[in-house]
Amino acid sequence: MAALIFFTQQDQVLLLIPLLIHMMAEELALFRRNFLHLTAGFLAFTIPLLLYFALHHSLTWFWADAFRFNFTVYTTQKKSFWDHFRTVKHYLDEGNYEIPFLLALVLGVASLFLKHKRKGLVLATLASLFLTMSPEFMGGRMSAQGGSGYFFSYYFLPLSASVCMVLFAVFAFTEDPVLAGKKALLPYALLLCLSLGYTALQHGTHLQRRDQEPVLNRPELTYLRQQHLKDYQLFVFYNGQYTWFYTDLKILAPSVWIYHHFWGQYEQWDMDHRLLQSIGEDLLRHQTTFVIMEEALIGQFKNPANRDWWLSFMRTYYQPVFIPDSSQTLLWRLKKERL
Repeated sequence: MAALIFFTQQDQVLLLIPLLIHMMAEELALFRRNFLHLTAGFLAFTIPLLLYFALHHSLTWFWADAFRFNFTVYTTQKKSFWDHFRTVKHYLDEGNYEIPFLLALVLGVASLFLKHKRKGLVLATLASLFLTMSPEFMGGRMSAQGGSGYFFSYYFLPLSASVCMVLFAVFAFTEDPVLAGKKALLPYALLLCLSLGYTALQHGTHLQRRDQEPVLNRPELTYLRQQHLKDYQLFVFYNGQYTWFYTDLKILAPSVWIYHHFWGQYEQWDMDHRLLQSIGEDLLRHQTTFVIMEEALIGQFKNPANRDWWLSFMRTYYQPVFIPDSSQTLLWRLKKERL
């Protein structure tokens, strides 16, 4: 589990550390065995993963994108502790996590002062509860864009695990007559489940129909379906929602750079236009016919030199395609003289 979490969302592996320390400390006589088991389990996932990237000659990319970028760019911007606190409060409210979080926190802290068989485990799960929110405290991120400074609420989803761990540790090993009584569990269960149940019900009854999804109903997509495109003949630039077009058309992108929003977040990102130039070279090498680009969004680039370079490239090699029933100019086509 540690390896699986580490290689999917690195910062969330922190919530396992208190549990691992507790496990090792509780069974010191078996420390060597437990450590070997932990290492074997970690390597059982890690070795095949590294072999996969090695066989595809992508270990350098793997290191640069999954690790070096996080430490050199993604987590380097700062904001104050109280700004972090306000962000946590905002997303606990927005995600309707606040009542379950406070319930677990209060019961966990109270158990440390009541009769309890495994207070060390409670303490470990409480530490994990707070470490669940570690992504928010790793840099300023969204605040660098001049917005509210809020990060993304889905980074708080692991609370669904850490809250349950605290509650399990509290109730499974309590010796306090109030917490141990079955009747006492009912109000806690209602507090925990009613609000979350309502949120799930509200979400489930207001799902957007697939035939009403704006991206799937774009006239540009209808037009592109009629072109019978092959691999590398479409590129979606700086608008992540339209990357679905690749899937719908069953084609591959002409460039490895399909994740573009960093130009709009970090002024120091791609200062020498090297990445933008590589995209341009890939488009010309593959004679990519169409590009999806909303010109107004390019104005969000933090580095004006990057914005100017890309717009100059597009206006030199591509021209807008006006699609009937489209409310905006989104599709660009390679100029005939550039074929």
